[in-house]
This record gives sequence, structure tokens and C-alpha cells, in this order.
Amino acid sequence: MYKLFQQSSAETDHSRERTVLINVLNSITDGVCLLDNDWNICFWNKAAERILRQPADNVLNRNIWDVFPDAKELELYSKYTNAKEKNEPVEFEEYYEPLNIWGEVRAFPTEDGFAIYFKDITAKKLQSQHILNQRNIHQATINSTPELIWTVDKDFRLLAANKTFRDNTKKYSGFQVQEGDMILMLMGKEEGDRWRPLYERALTGEAFKHDQVINFPDGTINYVEISLNPIIDDDAATVTGVACYARDISASKRYISLIENKNQKLQEKEQELRSLTGKLESILNNSVDIIASTDKNGFYASMNKASQHLLGYNPEEIIGKHFTDWVHPEDIEITKASAEQIRKGLKTTAFRNRIVKKNGEVVHMIWSARWDEKTEMVFSVGRDATALYEAEKLVLESEQRFAAVISKGADMISILDVNGVYKFVSNNALQILGYNATDLLGKRAFDLIHEDDREQISKEFEKAFDTKEVYIRDFRFKDAAGKWRCLEVICTNMLENKAIEGLIINSRDITERKLQEEKLKEAISSLYKQNSALKEIAFIQSHEVRRPLANILGLTEILTQDKLINEQKATLKMLKKSALELDNMIRKIVSTTYEYTTSLQTGDVESTMSPLKK
Repeated sequence: MYKLFQQSSAETDHSRERTVLINVLNSITDGVCLLDNDWNICFWNKAAERILRQPADNVLNRNIWDVFPDAKELELYSKYTNAKEKNEPVEFEEYYEPLNIWGEVRAFPTEDGFAIYFKDITAKKLQSQHILNQRNIHQATINSTPELIWTVDKDFRLLAANKTFRDNTKKYSGFQVQEGDMILMLMGKEEGDRWRPLYERALTGEAFKHDQVINFPDGTINYVEISLNPIIDDDAATVTGVACYARDISASKRYISLIENKNQKLQEKEQELRSLTGKLESILNNSVDIIASTDKNGFYASMNKASQHLLGYNPEEIIGKHFTDWVHPEDIEITKASAEQIRKGLKTTAFRNRIVKKNGEVVHMIWSARWDEKTEMVFSVGRDATALYEAEKLVLESEQRFAAVISKGADMISILDVNGVYKFVSNNALQILGYNATDLLGKRAFDLIHEDDREQISKEFEKAFDTKEVYIRDFRFKDAAGKWRCLEVICTNMLENKAIEGLIINSRDITERKLQEEKLKEAISSLYKQNSALKEIAFIQSHEVRRPLANILGLTEILTQDKLINEQKATLKMLKKSALELDNMIRKIVSTTYEYTTSLQTGDVESTMSPLKK
């Protein structure tokens, strides 16, 4: 047969036979690969190209182990070689990891080579694994209870069941039920017809309970409460089967009493319904909120009496009119858009618009509405929100004023979390430190503190967790230009405040104040130096200058005791007066100097400066 695929252009005896064979092999869904005795590929059909993703032109006349070198590491290599050595066919399944596929392989040694047939069974493998997993899960669940538990797939085949279910099914049908059995067929046509709509109802996605009577062939009657719950595939969001649970209620409830009780309950429900209907009408008509319904086209089908004070219209004037007839012109488009979303299934709880009353007044409204698919109606409740609108307006204005105060204040206000990360920064950070508020959000404040100050500030910061407020003074903080600014802060603990949940930091730039303080210290230091000089002057004045002056006064006193002429006496008297005046002046200078130096030592700068002013 291989010669048909290796035929030269001169050999045309079997060309028709070769063409027919190739067409047949290319038409089947199984991959076909024909090898010669040296493992060279002689034929590669279309299915082989699709399954192994290799076109025939790339593989023909090439050694198969050169085309798929990694296949030599698989079990199929030994299976092929053993089959060829023993001249026996081989059949097996193999997983080929490079292509992530499972293959079912059949290989046959031939006289002039080796024939391989294979098919892709990946989907089958995955389905089998999925079914096995589902079976294990269900089996573990249903065997934990003595009640009847079973599951069926969408085709009503049994997926899993506990022992109680199997025993009861055998008692009812006489068959030992197995996974995969058509459960409705085992029950018989009459019972199957009763169960089919229940399974179909659950397969639509509805979970419900159902009471049922089961008549066993031995004459016993069981009353059971059955719960049917859809099994939903989370990935595909589809119903894949039904999980069932049956509880025997025969001991407490028989069929006749069940019917009577149901009839009695129905009568009670009817009576209750009438009472509730009356109460509901009373509630609707006494409600201060609009309670209404509109059809799918937006025309009012019902309206309570609240329309009288909210709209100024009686319900009769509104029913049959379109809902936009009372909507403020500027809000009609957004109201229509919201109504369209509601009709598509979106539940609305806080839609706002304005309506125009009969007298022309505008009322702000809040609406809650939902679409009911069964009745094809929109049910809505409308509340007067004018007071709320005004309150929100006042709050907004207050917030705007507060934001303006913060942005113009001398202090930068920020909020840090427990790790010192900025959660909020006032806009005046730009004027104070050169940062935009958004530049600091998410950053740690400690990263911008000078490393020599960081440890001490960190300790002060930790105190805020134990006290309400901490004052932290005089530390260096890097501004946006990279310069160090001196700050003082007040840290207020507001962690327990749900609106803040952080530490409020009031930061003030005291860089200029620090510079002025340094200048003042330098001035005071200079004054201390002057103080030493003045002390020296005072010493000289009080000792060195006054000593010769005292000598002069002593001589004048001696001379005035001698006999002198009048002119000499007048001269000595004048000399003595001048010496006394000079001595008094020296005393005053010395006294003022000591007063100045003493006030400088006590730190009274104003007193220190006053003698100089004089």
C-alpha cells in the first residue's frame, strides 16, 4: 500500500487507485499517519494536520522522531517499537503535553512499514473527569444523612444517590438503581409523568419544595416532603442538574388530613388576604409618599391619594397620563433614561428629579422603582425631597466655606493614618511648603523630617495614641524645593471618629520666627559684651577717676583754713564747687552703669535698653 504513496511520475498504473485512497483517508475524522520501515512519514492526512497542527508539507518524507522529538520521552515510543518488534497491533491513550491534548491511538505493523490511526479525545477526557469530580462531591454529601438524597443531570440521568434512596427505589420499582440510569423510566410512565415537570421546573433555576404521595407495590403509602434545588455551574453560570432531598412525613401527616389542612389554610389565607388588601389600601391612601404604577409605555395605571398634596392633582386626573407630564422640562431626558434602565431590570432606590405641581411650584423628589416582568408594570414610590435638597445645599455651602478657610489659613491641615501616611492635605500646602496637596497623599510624613530630628518626633508622635492632643515644636521638614523649614505642629487623636479615623495635624511654618529669635540671641550676646565693658568703665570711674578728684577736694579744704585774700578764697571756693559737681557726675555715671548691667543680667531687655535711651 505504501508504494501507492511513493509512486513516481512515470508510474501511472495505479494513479486512480492512489487518488481514491487518498481522498478516502482525507475524508475521515481520525488522524492517519503511514510510516516506512525507517520511521519516515509516507502519508499524513488532513485530520492529522488538524489534530497535531503540522501541515503535510512539513512532515512528509521526514523521520517522525525528528518531527516530534519530545515524543520519544513518552510511553507511546516504547509501545510503537514493541509493536513493531513483536509485529502486533497496539491500542492505547496518551497525553501529549506540548499541544495539551489527549489522543486515542491504534497502531498496526505492516509488511512495509507502520500505520498509525489516532483521534483527539481531549473533550471526552475532560468531561469524564468533570463527571467523576461531581460524582465524588455528591457521594460525600448525600451519604451523611439517613434521608433520601439524589441528583440528576439535565437529561434526568441519575448522578448520585445515597443508600436510602437506592433501597426505596428498589422497593418501589424492583430495580437496583445505578448512576447513569434514566430515573423517570425506572418509576414507570405514570410516576415519571408526575416527576418530569418538577425536575423541569428546578432546571429553570428555581428552588422549591413539594409534597408528594408515594404508593409502594406492597400497599404502603408514604407522604414525603421533597426539596428540589438547581445545581449551578459557577463558571458557566448555567444549571447542570437538580439536587433532591426527600423527608418522610408519613407519621405526622396523612393524605386526607393534608388536603383538609391545605383547604383550611387556603381559606385562612384568603381571609388574611382580604384583610391585608383592606389594610394595604388604607396604607396606600394615607401615605405621604406617592405610590404608583405605570405600564411598559410609561402611562400611570394606579396612583394613591398622596398626589393631592404633592402634585395638586387627584389620582383620577393622573391615571392614564404619561409620567413625563409632571416632570420638570430640564429633567425629562434623565428621567426617561432612568425609566428605560428600570424596564431592563435595574432596581432603582434613590433616583432624583423635579416635578411641577398644578400651581406651578417645583418639588424635588426621590424615587424608588422596580420592573415586574410578570405584570409588565413599573412600581414606584416617590418622596418629597425638597427639605433634604435644601439641607444638602446648606451642607455643601458649609463645606465650601470650610474648604476656603482651610486653604487660606496660616496652618497646613493634614490627616495621617496610624503609620504616619498622609490621607488628607489642605490646599494651602502649596503656599506653606510648595507641595501640591496630591503630591503628599500616600507618602509617609517621617520621610520628609530631618534625620537628626526623626527619632525624637517619632516618640512625640506615639504619645498621640495615648492622649487627645500633643504639641510638637521646632523640627526640620523638607519643602518641595528641598530646603529645610522649621515647623511646629499640634497632633490631635481622631482615630475613633468614623468620619476621620486618623490623626489631625496642624502644621505651622516658624522658619522666619526662628531666624528672628537667632538674631535676638545675637543682639543679647552683644549686649552682654557691652555689659562687661561698662563694668570696666564703672570700675575706672569709681576708683581711678575719683581718687585724684578726692585729692583735689582735700587740698581745697586745707587751703581754705589758711589766711587768704578775698580773690584767693573765691578761687578756691569755685574750684571746690567744680570738683563737687564733677564728683556728683561721676557717681551718677557709675550708678547708671551698674543699673544697666544688672538689668541685662536678669534678662529684662526693655530695662536694659532704657538707660541707653536716656
